[in-house]
Amino acid sequence: MPDLGGREYRIANGRRGLALRSGQAVWLELDDGKQFVVAVDDAATAAGLLGDLLARDVRRDH
Repeated sequence: MPDLGGREYRIANGRRGLALRSGQAVWLELDDGKQFVVAVDDAATAAGLLGDLLARDVRRDH
């Protein structure tokens, strides 16, 4: 997917992207194999938070 910039929502080749600003982004691979990208101020913190939430959800299922 081409770079996201400005404010936009894009769909291309099974990928979806949301940009409210330019800069770092978090890429997610969804259960259906599609990808979703979100441009955020602090991608590392957002990725860590999502990882923690997913780990907590996995632990709850077991």
